[in-house]
Amino acid sequence: MVTFRITPKDPVIARDGRPFGNGSRMHSLDWPRASTVAGSLRTMVGKRAGDSFDEGLVSSLKAMEVYGPLPLSSKCDESWLFFPAPKDVLIKKGDKDDREVFVLRPEKVEEGCGTDLGLEFLPAMDPKPKEAFKPSAVPPLWRSDLMVSWLLGKSREVPADGDRVMDLPHKEDRVHVAIDPLTGASLEGMLFSTTALDLRKEGLSLSLKVESKDLSDSLVGGHHPLGGERRLARWDRSKDEDLWSCPDEIRAALKGLRPGDGVRLVLGTSAVFDGGWMPGWLKDKGEGFVPGTSVKVSLVSASTGRWEALSGWSYETKRPKPLYRMVPAGSVYFLRLLEGSAEELAQTWLKPMSDREVHRNDGLGLVLWGLWK
Repeated sequence: MVTFRITPKDPVIARDGRPFGNGSRMHSLDWPRASTVAGSLRTMVGKRAGDSFDEGLVSSLKAMEVYGPLPLSSKCDESWLFFPAPKDVLIKKGDKDDREVFVLRPEKVEEGCGTDLGLEFLPAMDPKPKEAFKPSAVPPLWRSDLMVSWLLGKSREVPADGDRVMDLPHKEDRVHVAIDPLTGASLEGMLFSTTALDLRKEGLSLSLKVESKDLSDSLVGGHHPLGGERRLARWDRSKDEDLWSCPDEIRAALKGLRPGDGVRLVLGTSAVFDGGWMPGWLKDKGEGFVPGTSVKVSLVSASTGRWEALSGWSYETKRPKPLYRMVPAGSVYFLRLLEGSAEELAQTWLKPMSDREVHRNDGLGLVLWGLWK
């Protein structure tokens, strides 16, 4: 296992799937896709491994497992991973600086009511609000210690600002034009604008974990483009393996679970499931074994956001890749432990749970584990 820290030297172009042509505007995502970063790394490694990109090398590059990217903040001698905010939290903002935090927990559907989801329980706010309200924005990125506390149910505190939360990167707009030297006007189709993610904040980098059997010797750092427009980034080997391991508190809490207890699965990166929002390993009447373990669970409820589009261009087939609908990062699945030792789940901390291998190798569907009652 190898970890990398990526430090962008320019704003990163991570555009969405909307068409981009003459005179258009390039729209940006809020955070680089895992598949984008994985593709950049594979290209860099392929160049260092001989630059032949023959069938054998391409096969080895595809088999490389790339997990991330997750925000990493370094100050003095401390480094912290940040995770997307879980979608089982709502915040009510008062008249001044008052804030009330509500958690979402499964609640049995009232008699005479039902949905087409096939679930007997749906997320409901705890405590019950006295009146309806429009939720205010939740800090989008949480430091790992804050996330662990939330996953264990130790605290319902969600700071509005400070070192334990982080905003998404600032988006920088640029207008590009090519001038005709004869007329002094812009060339046809050469006036357009781009939006990029400015990740050049002091102490901020992108953290990756990489596993490869065949190309470990080529996993070295250097400068290499990241995203569109060949914007440069610095790729450095790091010693952040401990940051990617399951926290001892989570491991101990999972060890204490018994059949019938509640387990929470939170997506650290967006995931692709063949069944839409439902993981494929839960499609047998909402029950199944967690991949890579002998732990059997049942689905009680889920709190997911709107689907996100995953698209791109295949350099191998020279045609657009299929469009997939992703479950967004931060989505929460409420599970019930049926059999097996929940301690095994610690082995899958920040491992991908997407249904298809190609998406798992790109780091889509990294999971975090917690409890619920």
